[in-house]
Amino acid sequence: MNGQHAFPSPSGMALRLPHLLSLAGVLVVVGLMLYPVQTGFGRADVALPVAAAVLAVLGLCTRVVSPVRPRLGSIDFIVAVWLLYVLLRAWFTPEVPCLHAVVRAVSLASLYAGLRLLFSCSAPSALFTEGSLTLFALLQALLCIFQLFTGSSRHALFPFTGTFLNPGPCSAALFMGVCLGLYRFFSPIPSQNVRVRQLAFWLTAGTLVLCSLLLPVGWSRAALVAGLCCLVAAGWRRMSLRLRCSLVLCLLAAFLLLYALKRGSADGRVLFFAVSSSAVAQSPFFGSGIGSFFHAYGQQMAALHSHMPLTLAAHADTLTYALSDGMRVAVEQGVAGLLIALMLVLNMLHRLRRRSSALWLVLFGLLVFSLFSYPFQLLPFQLMLVLLAAYTASPRRRSALHHAAKPRGRSLGRAFMLTVFAVTSAFLVVPSVRQRVLATRQSRMVMGSNGPRVIEQYRSLLPLMQHDAQFLFRCGQALASCGRYNESNQVLRQGTLVSNDAMFYVLIGHNYQHLQAFDQACQAYRQAHGQSPARHYPLLCLMRLYRQQGMREQAVRIAHCLLRLPVKQDSPLVREAREEARSCILEQ
Repeated sequence: MNGQHAFPSPSGMALRLPHLLSLAGVLVVVGLMLYPVQTGFGRADVALPVAAAVLAVLGLCTRVVSPVRPRLGSIDFIVAVWLLYVLLRAWFTPEVPCLHAVVRAVSLASLYAGLRLLFSCSAPSALFTEGSLTLFALLQALLCIFQLFTGSSRHALFPFTGTFLNPGPCSAALFMGVCLGLYRFFSPIPSQNVRVRQLAFWLTAGTLVLCSLLLPVGWSRAALVAGLCCLVAAGWRRMSLRLRCSLVLCLLAAFLLLYALKRGSADGRVLFFAVSSSAVAQSPFFGSGIGSFFHAYGQQMAALHSHMPLTLAAHADTLTYALSDGMRVAVEQGVAGLLIALMLVLNMLHRLRRRSSALWLVLFGLLVFSLFSYPFQLLPFQLMLVLLAAYTASPRRRSALHHAAKPRGRSLGRAFMLTVFAVTSAFLVVPSVRQRVLATRQSRMVMGSNGPRVIEQYRSLLPLMQHDAQFLFRCGQALASCGRYNESNQVLRQGTLVSNDAMFYVLIGHNYQHLQAFDQACQAYRQAHGQSPARHYPLLCLMRLYRQQGMREQAVRIAHCLLRLPVKQDSPLVREAREEARSCILEQ
């Protein structure tokens, strides 16, 4: 055997090591994507900056040993501008608790820097990236099957959720598996290795079958719409004008059919877009601030509910997530932030079109999905977006060699700066996140308890839990039960900044009643009714307040409004409210 084949040359090792590390970077990201999704800070928020710092250090090492000296591109510039804009926007709205969003943004930017350093010398192949995302979809499908048979779903109302909290984003992961599986089924792997082809075939076939069977069970209309749009987009260039017009008409018919099948939920989406658009109009250029979506949405809902039909306003409800990623960006960051996001995704789509049709199809489908859902508000899909951004920004393995003439000192200096940024971010972020993860665990043991003994525990956890709406509500309740009404209202006001739940204002109204501040109580109850016009309880509280103050005419007017409310779900409280409203009218 020839010696040059037995022992690789230094230049060969210099090119092979970066390639292996880039593959490891992809697998690290996929591993982070499999962490169970949490509503607040969780273990993934601790692991993410640590992983970003490690990948950045490894990327710096590869830049030292590799002769390749690539350049920075447009995607790098857009990511830097986006991070700077988020930080500045958060700085100028300090009243909004946006620490979670800022920490997440810095962590994702650090991860991008680490991946970019790894991929700059030798980017992973499109086939390996596709296979890694296919593996993620397959694992989600297997977990869903396990949840179906064991009843271990993370939501009590749905049979499966995967690593998510409901089947909506889980359907996005299954949809991604269907896209990758179909593309690879019709485009076999061009490999001479029989074992590689067999492994890829069984991985693709298994993912395609399982995801296709599970996707209808989740009944996600956003996934169906995204699937139809992907089918049209995949063959758009090959279609004649007549066929294009026919497909557009078919898409419109499909939209109308999906609207008719679940009209109530569809009307809720219409209401969401109407209220969100009004919130954008209040601060069109720079938005209302990072993390301020729920507050802005609740305020606009209260302002508009009297000007919209009751059949539409009846669908107003408490939101856990914004029902459209694009609308959330527009509300919080304005047109400026939306333009930055559009520049990023359009640049990525343009580059992916030439490098991987399968990845282009996945990203396009998820973007369509995000118009009617919230995948990119969740960490797994944020990580996937960062992975695809770093992949598209990096040159191909062969084309990277053309950039080797770039001055070594300047290239290493930039790599060192990116590494310092990632490592510094990890040192700054990890201790703060760990404190909040521990505080979250402690809060779960405290919440639900009232009395003077637990007040100090609530107060000690409050600085670390200002982002948690449930904790703020329970803390306000505990303070109110001890007669500390002013302190309770302060905490509840903080809760209205991170939630549009009308019960915050109901409890504020109760506190004002105890303080004999009836005008403020009336205003709080009206705000609660405005944010949830279909709820009976805020109007019941307002009617009782008017009757207590001897304001019979106002009480009767509220009683008539209460009786006109549609009964979405019968309950003892609804029956009590309607009976008391009838008594109020008869007393007149």
